[in-house]
This record gives sequence, C-alpha cells and structure tokens, in this order.
Amino acid sequence: MHKVWDPSIRIVHWLILILVVALWATAEFGDADTMYIHQYMGFALFTLVVYRIIWGFVGPKNARFSTFVRGPQGVINYLKNSHQHFDSHNPLGGLAVVVLLVTLLAQVVSGFFTSEGFMDGPFYYLFEFEANDIHESIFGVLRFLIVLHILAVVYHQKFRKEPLVQAMVHGKKPGEGADENYLLVRALLVFAIVVVFTQSLIWLVGKVSLPLF
Repeated sequence: MHKVWDPSIRIVHWLILILVVALWATAEFGDADTMYIHQYMGFALFTLVVYRIIWGFVGPKNARFSTFVRGPQGVINYLKNSHQHFDSHNPLGGLAVVVLLVTLLAQVVSGFFTSEGFMDGPFYYLFEFEANDIHESIFGVLRFLIVLHILAVVYHQKFRKEPLVQAMVHGKKPGEGADENYLLVRALLVFAIVVVFTQSLIWLVGKVSLPLF
C-alpha cells in the first residue's frame, strides 16, 4: 500500500457529497425556514468547490489536473487499454472530475441569482435576473453525472477489484509506489485564503437574505 490521496482531497470529497445530498433534501422537502439553511450550505459548497479547483493547480502530484487530465486522445487510448494502473484518476475519471467540478460550480453560482420571493440569492440584486429554472436544470445534469459516477465506482470496485472507495477514506492504494506528499501546511493556507475570499465575496459584495426571527 502507498499513499495517493492527501487528506484535504478526501475531506473535501466527502463534504461535497454530504452537502449535495443535504442541499437536495432541503430544496425537495424543506419549507421557507430550511431554505435559509439551503442557502448557507450553498455558500459552504461554493468554498469547497473553489478550493478543489485551486488545489488542482497547487496541490500535490495526484491532486493536480496536469496529472490526470489527458484530453480526448488520452481518453481514447485509455479506453483501448483500460487495464493500465494509475495512482491518480485514470484519463476517463479525470475528465469526469473536471465535468463534475464545472457543473457543481455552475449549480452553486446559478443559485446566487435565484429568487424565492421571501429570499433572494446574494447576487440577484445585480441584474434582477431570476435563474431558478437554470438552477433546476443544472441540478438535473448534476444528478445524471452523479449516477454515472456511482456506476463507474461500482464497476471498478466489483469487477475490476479496485478499492476506490477505501482509497478515498484512508488515502492509500495497493501496490508499490512513491507516497504522495501531503503538503498539509500548504493545504491549510490555501483553504484559509479560499474561505476568506469566497465568503467575503458573498457577504460583502452580495446581499445575503437573513431569516426573520
């Protein structure tokens, strides 16, 4: 076994999963009060997605887009010989990561321009453009991508015997290889900067609807 996923990648991965489920539940089954919770969770998801994107450029080797984003020809070559071993994402999985991150970012940003009557997204006031339909449509795409992601993980776990879920928990994959450099101090510094930037953008530039107690 060798280390392949740094702690921040794993923590952010599971937090995004939890937030997406919670956001769906509050939107689907919630009332006016829970929509404020939905809004705050959206702010948190925004921070996590922005962090993951930035970490894809400044993080350790296996976290970087340059390691697993291979372009169309790389994906085609992988599909022709899919039994290759990759410490990071394989080329098809790398493409899925990029698509999921872009879709998640679009989902969150579109939510910033929605209006529920009793509350508005923080940037709705800029254009008074109601993006509710766009927000719902993007979530439809996101659900489809999540289903594909789950099916792919099940396939690799069950038929390829690749412990992807376990690796995203403890950070290790079977076999020999160089251990990933976790860069913990850098991760904390980058995350702190992202939190300050994203939340300042929302709370200082945007107009956040607050519940009436």
